[in-house]
This record gives sequence, C-alpha cells and structure tokens, in this order.
Amino acid sequence: MMHGFFGRVRVLLEHRRLPVFLALLAIFVMLPALGHGWLLDDMMFRARLAELPATGSEIENTGGLFRGARDLPDAIFGLYAFFADEEGVKQIKDYGIIPWWTDPNCQISFWRPVTSFTIWLDYQLFPDSAPLQHLHSILWYAGAVFVLTVLYRRIGGAGWIAGLAALLYVLEACNYMPVAFIANRNAVIALLFGVSALLMHDKWRRGGGLPEAVLSCLLLGLSLLSAEAGIATAGYLGAYALGYEQGKWSRRMSSLIPAAAVVIAWRIVHGALGYATHASGVYIDPGAEPLHFAAAVFERGPIMLFAQLFGSAADAYYFFSDSARVKVLAVILVILAMFLAVLAGVLRRDRAARFWFLGMVFAVVPVCATMASNRNLLFIGVGAMGLIAQFTGPMLSGQRRPQGRRLLRMPVWTFCGVLVFVHVPCSIAGRIAAPFIYSRFAEISEMSFDIDLPDKMRGHDVVTVNSPMPLFLIGLPAKTALEGRGIPRSLRVLAPAFSPLKVTRIADKVLEVRAMSGSLLFWERPKEIWLHLIFFAEEFNTIFRDPRHGFEAGETIEAGRMVATIKAVDGQGQPVAVEFRFDVSLDDPSMLWYRWQYDWKEPYVRFEVPAVGESVEIAGVPF
Repeated sequence: MMHGFFGRVRVLLEHRRLPVFLALLAIFVMLPALGHGWLLDDMMFRARLAELPATGSEIENTGGLFRGARDLPDAIFGLYAFFADEEGVKQIKDYGIIPWWTDPNCQISFWRPVTSFTIWLDYQLFPDSAPLQHLHSILWYAGAVFVLTVLYRRIGGAGWIAGLAALLYVLEACNYMPVAFIANRNAVIALLFGVSALLMHDKWRRGGGLPEAVLSCLLLGLSLLSAEAGIATAGYLGAYALGYEQGKWSRRMSSLIPAAAVVIAWRIVHGALGYATHASGVYIDPGAEPLHFAAAVFERGPIMLFAQLFGSAADAYYFFSDSARVKVLAVILVILAMFLAVLAGVLRRDRAARFWFLGMVFAVVPVCATMASNRNLLFIGVGAMGLIAQFTGPMLSGQRRPQGRRLLRMPVWTFCGVLVFVHVPCSIAGRIAAPFIYSRFAEISEMSFDIDLPDKMRGHDVVTVNSPMPLFLIGLPAKTALEGRGIPRSLRVLAPAFSPLKVTRIADKVLEVRAMSGSLLFWERPKEIWLHLIFFAEEFNTIFRDPRHGFEAGETIEAGRMVATIKAVDGQGQPVAVEFRFDVSLDDPSMLWYRWQYDWKEPYVRFEVPAVGESVEIAGVPF
C-alpha cells in the first residue's frame, strides 16, 4: 500500500505541469494570510499612502518617517527610507516616534524602488483592502514558486527529486511570515527576479546567446532594486560557476563578470543616493564595518543555516542569555560540522548537490547584516531544499547507498532520517501553525501601542514612563490619524520596561528615572535565568543604538520639547539614571502619563506623577 502511495506521489512530482500545480498550492497554503490586517511597517505605509481624514493630516508634521508618499516619486525614493539621515533622525526623535536614546548617527535607509512601486500601486487600486494587498503579495510568491520549480528541474533533472525539492520549499514553514507581512514583500519580489535570473543564466551557459545573458543581468538588477536580499542571487551565480558548471576555470569565472558589473553599479548608485545602514545594533553595513560584519556572519550564519536545514526557529536564538547563546552556538557548529562531513561524499559526486550547497552558504552571508530570523530565509531555502532533496531522495529510493563500514554509514542514515522524519513533519506542522503564530504576533504588536487615549489628540503629549518595545509605538499616531482622531503632539518613552525603576520628581518640570538594578536599557540578568522573552526584546531594541556606543555622565540629549540629561552610567556606558526636563509642568492637562504593566489584558495604565520631592517605584520584569 505504501509503495503504491509513494509511486503515485512520484508520478505527480514528475508531472510536466508540476510548476503550475505547485504555484496553485503556494496560493492555497497562503490563503490564511488574507485574514491578516496591517502590521507595524504596513501601518506606517498606510499612514503615508492612504487618503487620511482631515484631522489626520497633521501626521505630515511628525518628521520624515511619516512624510507623505502619495506621489509615485516620493514612494519610489522614500517609502523604505526609515531613518534617512541625521536631520531625519532628529525630526522623528523630536516628535518621539523613536526614543531619546537613539544614536544621532543612526541610519536605516533602503532603496527598494520596485517593491515601493507595487505597494504604491496597492493604494491606487485597493487602498482600504488588506486582503487584496495580501493577495498581491501571495501572487508574487506563487510566481517565484513556479520559476523555482522550473529551475530545480533544469539543475537536478526533470525527475521526482527536483519535484520533491520544490514541494519542500512550498511547505516550508518559515516562508509564511515574509509573504504574509505586506512590508516584507520586498524579499518575495527579489526572490522571483533572483530565481528568474538564475534560470536565464543557466540557459545562457548551456548554449544560449546574448539575449539570455542580458536578460539574466536585467533580472538580477530588478532583484537588487526590490530588496538588498537580492544580492543572494549573485551568491547562487557564483555557486553555479564554482560547483555546477564544467569546463575551464577561466571561462567559468569570466561568466560572472556581467553579474559583478550589475552588483557594483547597484552598490554605487545605492550609496550615491544616500541609502545606508549604520550606528544600529540590529543592522550592520558590511562595507563600513567589515570586521564587525565578519563576526556577525560567524554568529548569525550558523544559526540561520541550522534553522533552515533542521526546521528550528532562528529567532529563538535571541531568547537565550549571552552565556547560553555561546553554548547554543557551539552545539549548532558541531552539528553543522558533522552534517558537512556526512555530505562530503555527495558533494564530491553530485554537482547539483554541490551547487545547492554552495548557493545556500553564499546566500547566508548577506542576510547576516541583520538579526537572524526565519523571515530572512527565503533565498537560503532555495539551496537548502535542493540539497535536502538531492541528499535524501536517492537514499530513500535505493538509487544511492552510503559507502563504507556500518559504523561510518550510521551518521549518514541518521541525518537522512532527521531531515525526512523530523524536518519535514515539523515544517508541515509549523506551516499549519504559522497563521496562528502570525496572528498572535500581530496581537502582541498591537498591545505595544494599545493605549487608552482621548478621542481628540491634538495638543496632547503622550508620555510612557516605560514601554518594552518602543519601535512598536510607531503604530500609535498612524492608528489615531487613520481613525480621524488626530495625532498626539508628541510621543515620549523614558525607558524600556525591563528593570525596576525609581521615578522621582525633582522639580515642577523635571523627573528623574533611575534603574534600581541593571540600567535603563538593559536588564540585570540573573545567572539562573538563561531563557526569557526579555532577552529578545533587548536585542531588538538595539535597533536604535549599537550597545558599543555608550553614554557619558553629564551628556545632554535634546528631543523636541524634552531634554534628557544622563546623571549616571554603568561600566558599559549604559544609562542608570536620567533626568528629563519638559517645557511645561508635569501636571499640565496636555501631558498624558502612562506606564506599562505586565497584564496582557490592559498593558498600559495611567501613571500618577508624584509631587515635587517624592518618588514612586515601578516593578520590572516579573518571574
């Protein structure tokens, strides 16, 4: 019976119309995404691109982050320019969308004109329909699956193993979020153009002519103009020359010159237009900090490879304490080294497996410029699924058996079993659970700015003494503006909600916030606590400032109508006590005070400012 079932599956995987079947399957498995709304960056895009109610037009004054982008040129050049330059950072810090401790030199600015155009188009065609915007993203993903299936067949042959690789990719759980998150459409579009570039490159190198070569370069350029992740396409082109193509080395290496020219031209234009990332703990500019980037590749690269190959969650790495991460990374490195030893024979014999392996490894490098996350695995998965199919398929079908003594064959069968009977079921289970996980993440992000505000926000300053994920507050002015309630005059977050705080009113307009343990930005981590959500939140919050860039006692930071003065720092230069001076009395009716509490039913409650000379304490992370 099982033989008959697998026989039918094999026939299906060899069907000539499999690319169409899998593209339709990709649409089907992503249908739950139609029920999701707008999340984080999506809300910012909505505030910038949608027709706002009259009372929401003030959002234009919140700084560059909410500058209108309803005209196509503005969208093309500015939609993904989050922290565009020093002046832009100052403006949005003055308003308070980003907190006072943000590095003044912080820049997170991307040029993604192709993706920006598609999102701008959403708001010309169906501005108020989240389902249709999600469907738009899903169709790009289905197109990528179609082309990828064709590519698997060209590289690995039209047999069932190539079909298996494509099916595994469609069922991969980590592909859900980048497709469901509208703002992450950039990676999906880059994937479609990148895989198409590889397909044209393969046709060129197998006897094609100038049209295929030119088209490959144009598609590579479109991939890069969709997302920086498109640079992974160049990694697969390099893997093709090194591991798959045959012939003289000089001829193979010269085939990379056109692609190299495209990448160099893109990088020059990208930099000349002022787009860059620096002074952030989450993003690294490889060109500006090569050694720091190399260290990040060593740490983040194995985490993402392991997550993709064995079905774990790369993001979970950041839930561990610093000391525990060292141990986790060591275990992962050992497992990957063992797997590489097991693969050695296959990589020597099978040039298709060699191509997928090298492409996977090369694709890891560019995404190490940011935090290890499953939503960054789209390109890595292309090689990983091809490799898994090339490794496990022949063994399970009896086409290839491990060589050597029984003791040496055991690791091969072990890894084969893990990939087939652990990775695949876990991936399918993860795919089923993905919509619920995404919805829960959306709920938590909404809780991070779910503050009970007055119906009319004009002329009010919202001050939260503590907030665990300050970046999520980006949704607050977008939400109130889109609801026609206006926007707050400013937002203020005085500290994250990790350490216990002592809040003292120094004068009528002055408040001091002091960490009773650790610092205001980083929790004092008990040695017995090695796994906690707060570790991830702290890592994520370094997006505003690289922890290596500390403060000095006496340093003053101006943030609009508030001035923060560092009163004390710890041994790493992190602020322990900060004095905040406002331009009006803390009791002024325009000041709306809140604090975070660890109650997921009502995360924010009103904060009663103490009288002059008095103090109150706010609890930190509960256990």
